[in-house]
Amino acid sequence: MIFDDFLRHRRREQIRPDDRAALEASVGDVRDLRARITLVRKGEPVQFSTYLIEGLICRYMDDREGQRQLVAVHVAGDFVDLHAYPLKHLDHDVSTLTACKIATMPHRNLDILMSERPALAKLLWFSTLLDAAMHREWIFRLGRLD
Repeated sequence: MIFDDFLRHRRREQIRPDDRAALEASVGDVRDLRARITLVRKGEPVQFSTYLIEGLICRYMDDREGQRQLVAVHVAGDFVDLHAYPLKHLDHDVSTLTACKIATMPHRNLDILMSERPALAKLLWFSTLLDAAMHREWIFRLGRLD
């Protein structure tokens, strides 16, 4: 099953079997990708969110001089860009670091899941809140470097 690792060891409640089945049924496609493939470019419209099944994916930003800064690293079980669902555009790029297997979730399918499955919507929201907490930790740690 695609979502076996979703929020593994991080979720506060289990995904109900019917919600897991609905999540699985909402996947647009599953793809294998090689390393260094850009999935989403800064500023481009985004109509799907990416779930990482295997491999490593990063989010990064480039400065005016071309220097790259990673702003997140994702592991299997992460929704890489679930926040693109309400935003529709990202302020950063998303790229594979290693060979990866991903599942894409069209935002129109997320619309249905969010309206029909409130328990699942809460878990997806929890996933984005975990992501935000990791960003705060990352910023704190970077701010402490000499």
